[in-house]
This record gives sequence, C-alpha cells and structure tokens, in this order.
Amino acid sequence: MKVRNNPAGPARRGATFDVGKGSHLRVFLNGRQSVLPMHGGEMETGAVQAVKKQLGISA
Repeated sequence: MKVRNNPAGPARRGATFDVGKGSHLRVFLNGRQSVLPMHGGEMETGAVQAVKKQLGISA
C-alpha cells in the first residue's frame, strides 16, 4: 500500500496528521500515535499491520 495514495483510511476514522521529520507523517487517532513513511515505494504488509496495531485499527 502506498501511503500517498491512501491517507483517507485513518482520516475516515477521525485521525489527524502532522508533518514529521524528513519524509514521514505523524498520525494521531484516539490518543494513539504512529509514524508513516512518505517514500515513493510500497509499505510492506508487516509495516501496515504494525501501524494499524499502534493506532488501534482492527481492519
């Protein structure tokens, strides 16, 4: 999954975004925080699952 193509997933759940250092995006949702890389390539499946777990998103 490319982060640039799908930032709406967490946004639909009420997440807020903040530009982090370098090419990263900080995501805040219900008091939880995660950092997404904004690189050109795809995020690996394990990284996507880790971000979902950090934000408390089940599906």
